[in-house]
Amino acid sequence: MTQFEYVSVATALLYSIGVGRLLSGLPQVARRGKRSGLTVLWTVDLLL
Repeated sequence: MTQFEYVSVATALLYSIGVGRLLSGLPQVARRGKRSGLTVLWTVDLLL
């Protein structure tokens, strides 16, 4: 494997960990009453 492949796999792993943390925090955010539209759009953008 080349160095590019190692770096791309490491980047994909970091992104997957970040998405997992975002998804695990969604139920907690959904329970709170007040949400900003900008925050919701930012979260959706991060997930996409």
